[in-house]
Parts: sequence; C-alpha cells; structure tokens
Amino acid sequence: LESKLQDTFKIGTWKTRNRALFNAMKLEKFVMFIILVVIILVAAFSILANLIMVVMDKQQEIAILKSQGAEDSSIRRIFMLQGVMVGIIGLVLGLMAGLGLCIYLAVVGIKTSENIFVLARIPVSVSPLDIAAIAGSAVVLSILATLYPSWKATRVSPVQGLNKHE
Repeated sequence: LESKLQDTFKIGTWKTRNRALFNAMKLEKFVMFIILVVIILVAAFSILANLIMVVMDKQQEIAILKSQGAEDSSIRRIFMLQGVMVGIIGLVLGLMAGLGLCIYLAVVGIKTSENIFVLARIPVSVSPLDIAAIAGSAVVLSILATLYPSWKATRVSPVQGLNKHE
C-alpha cells in the first residue's frame, strides 16, 4: 500500500501513531514494579522487626527447647516458618486486593478525555508474568527477612535464657 501511494499519503498503524503513549506506559509499568518492590521491602522490614521482638520475648522458651535437646536447625526452621507464613498471608491478601481492583477497573474502566487521548478508556491488563515476578519478590524478601532473627534465636544460650526470667 505504501509503495503504491508513495508520497501522497502518510501510512501508519495505530501502534506507530501512539508510540509515545505506549513507551510511556511501558516506563510506567517498570516504575510501578519498582514501587511495589519497595512497598514489599517495607513489609519485609516489618516482618524482620516483628520476628526480632518475638525472639527477644521467647528467649526462655528457646532456652527450654535447647536444654531438652532441640537442634539449632529446628529452632531456625521455627522462626523462618513463622516469618514466611506472615509473608505468604500478606502476599495472598495483597494479590486478592490487587486483582480484585484490576477486575473492578476492567469492568468499570478508567475514563479519559477523548480530546487528549485516542482511547476513551484506559485498558486494564493483568499479566501472569507480572504477578509471578511480584509474588516471587515478596516470597524472596520475606525469606530474607527471617534469616537474621532465626540466626539470633539459635544464639540463645540455654543457661542465660533460663536465668534471665527468674
């Protein structure tokens, strides 16, 4: 078509005509991923602080477990499991809220001004790859947040832990 019409008409697709808009949306998607990871990082620090407080609070119980022969690996596993469960519960609740909002916006839509944008409504697209990346980041950060508190729990001495609360 372009070879037959030559210079008479300018030929292009809707993708080429709106290239700047699609590039801006791609950049926005990347920035939103970074923002979500930062939010997840803040939640991971909350898990870290919570587990440190639990370890400090449960020193006597840890000492009792150690005096009865519990290995460091099993104590570490207890605190890692607690932190990962908190992270997974937060992940599931966050995914339900986020996907629910996406479904709502896909049905209702975000209306735009047709004078400014070509599209009357902004489309909502949910990518399984994006969900997997965000969920994976959340799980990895929650696991990393449990490492220090679980290590700290294994450092509790049975003698000091039992003498501390007398």
